[in-house]
Amino acid sequence: MVQVRALQPINTDGSINLEGWLDHVLGMDPALDRDALKQACEFARTAEQQANAAQNLWSEGTSSYQTGLEIAEILADLKLDQDSLVAAVIYRGVREGKIQLADVHQQFGPVVAKLIDGAKKHHLFADEGDGIYDRLDRLREVRNRIHIQNSNAKLERDELDVYTEERQKEAERAVEGVLRQMATKHQRSTNAQGYVGELELPWEPYDPSGTM
Repeated sequence: MVQVRALQPINTDGSINLEGWLDHVLGMDPALDRDALKQACEFARTAEQQANAAQNLWSEGTSSYQTGLEIAEILADLKLDQDSLVAAVIYRGVREGKIQLADVHQQFGPVVAKLIDGAKKHHLFADEGDGIYDRLDRLREVRNRIHIQNSNAKLERDELDVYTEERQKEAERAVEGVLRQMATKHQRSTNAQGYVGELELPWEPYDPSGTM
């Protein structure tokens, strides 16, 4: 079972404490290669810093580096292998054009590069447009606000101003889009169907024409 993740360790300047994060991840899976993971993290962090300096931001206020660490942490909890975690740390930077796949191949080898390339070619929610990933990332920030995590003051200070009806609707739209894509593009195999009934959303669909 995947456990609820701890907040990422933060330095006093608001940046992620990489050594603390590595301690946490290695605590979940001591077999991981700390140096290899650290190399991938520093590679992703440097790419993001260079992109920010050039004002080549893929979405205001979001961090491909931080998102990569969060994905890698989930995979570590699932006990995936070393290459998968390295690919997870770097993937978002590649998808947003901050990192070239050829550079990944050169520094981390063909296996990591192939994992990233495969993920790029098989977006689960591609028909919802790239915006679906940004919406999910914004909802991640709102979720983190529950734990009083509000890095760089991205969200309002008062919780009453954070958890609004409009944000609830945004969450419902995002969930509906994800479920629609899973239902139409990634259905269970025939021999695995029939064990559960049809899913009914607890709200009126925003896209009544969509198949769920």
